[in-house]
Amino acid sequence: MDRRNFLGLAGGAFLCTIAGKQYSIDSNTDLAALANKIEVPPKVAAAKRSNSVSNADISGNRKEYWIQAEPVTWNVVPKQRDQMMGTSIKKTVGRTKVPAYAYRLYDTDFSKPLGPATVPGPLLDVTVGDTLVVNFRNACDVPVTMHPHGVFYSNEMDGAYKG
Repeated sequence: MDRRNFLGLAGGAFLCTIAGKQYSIDSNTDLAALANKIEVPPKVAAAKRSNSVSNADISGNRKEYWIQAEPVTWNVVPKQRDQMMGTSIKKTVGRTKVPAYAYRLYDTDFSKPLGPATVPGPLLDVTVGDTLVVNFRNACDVPVTMHPHGVFYSNEMDGAYKG
């Protein structure tokens, strides 16, 4: 099992085993209403108006990805097993499928999907010195963000303010 699958499965297992407590996910949260209550930080608003790019040592290739955030029905325990604890999940209370937002990798110009939408999103493979270009399209009804690891960018753009 690779790291991405492990993290995805561990996240689902964690939801089902938090300190031995039972949680119900039988009702949906109005994410649009919650997002509208959060003020956009001034530096993020300024960056949206600006066309500036951070200066970094650019010496490699240009790698370009096309990613769309989209609503999905996510099964938090697809195999009915808690992979971390090695036990089965009994479907006695609540549901295991919930509305969620996932990320789907597309071919150039969003011409065709290259696989299913996933949580976490697709792996973006670059090498130190490469220029990473992400063309992002939001098909959700609320603002969503991406948070890459190991990529040079300003703190205001880390994808955490509304995500």
